[in-house]
Amino acid sequence: MDGAAIALTVLFVAWILAGGAPASAAPFIDLTLFALLGIGAGALMIAAGHRAAVARDRWAWYLLGVACGLRMASGALWRWMTGHGLPAPAFAQDITLLRCTMEVVGLVLFVSAKRRRADALRHWLDAATVVIGVGVVEWYFALAPALDITPGAAKGLADVAVLLTGALCALLSALLYLRRADAGVRRAAVLLLFAFSIQAAIDSWQWHGVRYVAGASATLAWWAVWALKLAAARVAVTAPPLRSTGPAAEAPYASGIVPYLFLGAATLSLWLEMAYPRGGTNIWLVVATSTLTALLVARQMVEQQEHAQLARAIAKDQAHFAALVQHSYDAVILTGGDGGASYISPTTRRQLGDNPAFAAPWGLMTAVHPDDAPALQEVLSQAGDASGALVCRVRAADGDWHVYALRVVDLRQDARVGAIVIHGHDITREAMLARRLHEAEEVEALGVFASGLAHDLNNVLSAISGHVEMLLEGVPTGSAAAEDLSAMQRAMSRGLRLTRALLALSRRKAPKLEVVAVGEFLASRAFGGIVPDSACASVRVRIDRVAVGHALDAVLLNAAPGAGAPGPWRVTVTCRDFHSGDDAASELDTGTYAVISCASIGSAGGGPVDEPRHAVALGPRAPADPATEEGLDVLLARAVLREMGGALALHDDADGTRHVTLHLRAERS
Repeated sequence: MDGAAIALTVLFVAWILAGGAPASAAPFIDLTLFALLGIGAGALMIAAGHRAAVARDRWAWYLLGVACGLRMASGALWRWMTGHGLPAPAFAQDITLLRCTMEVVGLVLFVSAKRRRADALRHWLDAATVVIGVGVVEWYFALAPALDITPGAAKGLADVAVLLTGALCALLSALLYLRRADAGVRRAAVLLLFAFSIQAAIDSWQWHGVRYVAGASATLAWWAVWALKLAAARVAVTAPPLRSTGPAAEAPYASGIVPYLFLGAATLSLWLEMAYPRGGTNIWLVVATSTLTALLVARQMVEQQEHAQLARAIAKDQAHFAALVQHSYDAVILTGGDGGASYISPTTRRQLGDNPAFAAPWGLMTAVHPDDAPALQEVLSQAGDASGALVCRVRAADGDWHVYALRVVDLRQDARVGAIVIHGHDITREAMLARRLHEAEEVEALGVFASGLAHDLNNVLSAISGHVEMLLEGVPTGSAAAEDLSAMQRAMSRGLRLTRALLALSRRKAPKLEVVAVGEFLASRAFGGIVPDSACASVRVRIDRVAVGHALDAVLLNAAPGAGAPGPWRVTVTCRDFHSGDDAASELDTGTYAVISCASIGSAGGGPVDEPRHAVALGPRAPADPATEEGLDVLLARAVLREMGGALALHDDADGTRHVTLHLRAERS
């Protein structure tokens, strides 16, 4: 259809520019070309009616399409009758009146559709501007020239209807543009507005006796009328149909440029009247133009108020969104394809600190763990859809590592964002709990093994201890053999106590927590000579007294220096606040803890001090193979304290002094 319309237009313009055709062929060529264009316009309007979702719009397009057909039929009949010198038949006026009625009714059906969210005040100001503007323009360019005729040249009812229909349809088209929200109808209304405006001017010329001559340059104006109607029908056909309850029907009111066009046209009419006065009309043009200007000023004031309200609403929404983002738990970073951050949310800065290197190309990689950086860089480097999920370790400004679950979404094609969005959820605690659960499962399996091993060792040591006691009864007291057997007996006693503690730890079930004072608890475990040196012994902790007691006994027994009986320990109790990620106790949550520090004083047996043991760190700083670096007693004791939110640490000084440190969560007083 588009190609055919363009081809017809080019052919018609070329025919006019070539000077027309012989007088005998010109009417036939003119009628043929106009018939093709008019039939195409009417057919497209009928098709637009079939596509319309609303019954009112459907009947409006049907009436306009039939009116096009009637106009083309009456025009062809008028050309044929006047070409043969015959008077127009009486029914031709009836056809003209019917066609005018269909055009007006069709546009009225369009205009009668109600807006759901139209701003009433601004809508009525625009409607008043359009009504006055159309009245001024149509009066000056069509009605006034048509009525300014010589006496005796009166026209019939059909002629008056034709003249008034053009002006009325132009007004209805302008109101249609203001009343409707869907873009297809609005564009079609603008095209119909120009079409009916030109049509009214041409009808006015015919009142002055300007005859229609096939092939004349004036026929270009009629061609423009039909071409605009064809374009309006095409826009209606190609535009998406409007649903009565859809978002287009409820779109906010938008007046567009039509009121300004009529204001400019009215001003032009005033200038032309002042330059070429026709008498008696200046005052009316001045009043009308002044009224239009006042309406425009009032409309601008209303729009300024609406813009101020809209600005306040936007500021409120932005403040609401900012409050959500600033106080949310998730981190948000906007970055380009080069990994440089264009936006960093306050939550991100609060969790990771302010790192200026983020804004540099691939600056994010400086904070990501080297093992995780390649995966993140690969996602960010993708040219297409970079949506995906991954887990990365990110270093904060204070040096701590945070584990983040990242969601990367590529929104570079979205004009509202234009960047890759990284949403990060801090799962450091979840990762730590998962690691603890995994370690607990390993320790549980180790406890089963330790239980069986300790049971067998206990049987063996019990048998050896019994034989040593029987041998002691048969040797003189104070002899060398008696001293050797006594040393063996002390070692057997120590081994038996250790295996019994391991059995108690490995067979332990759900902890029975109770609140106890640290000083009273240490006094109840006074074996091997505990020397209290406490500045905070009255602090209270919530523990399983039996389980922690067995853990402390087992560790102190195994960590005692010397080859003889366990020597005394100096115990110091202090209180300390820990923060998550402290090097001193990386496994501890933030809070106040009772720190029980046990330092060996010496060996009761006077033997040489054992070779210093390796320092035992906490949590992730533990040796890679704990089974070889730590005894079963230490591993099980560590598991017991971890279940209660505490921790255990062992290390040796350069002089061979052993240190055992327990961290227990303090109770609030």
